[in-house]
Amino acid sequence: TKYKCILHDTRGQFRSEKPEGDYTMELHAEDFISLLDHLDIEKCHIVGTSYGGEIGMIFAYTYPERVKSLSVIGSVSSVDIILHNEIQAWANASKVDLETFMIILRGIYSEKFLIENETYLKQREELIKKVPEEFFAAFLKLAKAAQNLDITEKIKSIKCPTLIICGEDDTITTPRHHRIIADAIPDSELLFVHGAAHALVMEKPDLIATLLHGFIERNR
Repeated sequence: TKYKCILHDTRGQFRSEKPEGDYTMELHAEDFISLLDHLDIEKCHIVGTSYGGEIGMIFAYTYPERVKSLSVIGSVSSVDIILHNEIQAWANASKVDLETFMIILRGIYSEKFLIENETYLKQREELIKKVPEEFFAAFLKLAKAAQNLDITEKIKSIKCPTLIICGEDDTITTPRHHRIIADAIPDSELLFVHGAAHALVMEKPDLIATLLHGFIERNR
């Protein structure tokens, strides 16, 4: 393979530690620069989806000398009241019970995907049932960090090649949110994926991989 793919599991998520104190998007970017330094990586292509895309944008304008290209998928540059309330609904559901949380979580998928992939979704939900309680405590802090996001003005300084991908049916980080990002980042490319919602990397993995590979190849 031409590229080494490194998955950055941010603090508070999945297998990473969940330290005390508040989380911020800027703190995640600082963690990422520490990871690159530890791995002795001078520059890289950044790909981020949803929360990760937002961290990627912050990293790109904070450490521009370390970024070859930026791909942002299903993300926003500023949280409006509608999205703020959506995130709060997720946070509230996580405090009720797993069943409520998983019902809310199904909103990230398109209707077509929900109908055609019931077995896959059941498997995902079984995995969620196995996560420890501290995951949900950390999730609340991650949600709070996301609710405070407001970087539309700052991303105007991003100079690296930037690809923005949005699911046409995304009702969480909507096409409107992605157009705001595209208008703010100079010379960025904006693509819409038909028949996909917020979880487009899971709904259309082969297409997303092809789009990313082509973009990175053009900007090596």
